[in-house]
Amino acid sequence: MGESEKTDTPASEPKSYIKTVVSGAERLRFLAVTAKNGWRFYVQQQEKTGKSTKTTDRGASQSCATLAEASALVDQGVKNALEQGWSLPAKVGGGGGFKAKADAFSLSSLPKPKAASAPAAAAPAAPAAPAGKKKA
Repeated sequence: MGESEKTDTPASEPKSYIKTVVSGAERLRFLAVTAKNGWRFYVQQQEKTGKSTKTTDRGASQSCATLAEASALVDQGVKNALEQGWSLPAKVGGGGGFKAKADAFSLSSLPKPKAASAPAAAAPAAPAAPAGKKKA
């Protein structure tokens, strides 16, 4: 690996910068993503139907030279949306979208085996089938 490697985008720079605002089953996603010659900013309007999410519209597209310029557009868009009545999504757990269920038992109070399952040592072993030749 020599000096002729591409150094357009530093390894520490992210490939996208995304923020979301919600209102009921609708959400707006403000996205800044890398493009061939800089960054691309746009907004997606999405609707949640059941477990799926459908993008209904896209708009406010702009090209940006730097991540700082694109992220400023994202932040400005979020600020405008909050002023219009949208809200930030509620954080669940440690900031991600996953919240683990509470433990059903602890190490000191493990669940008892069900009555139908007998211990393996008490059940007699089934005799093995004799190994022989199959008749054709």
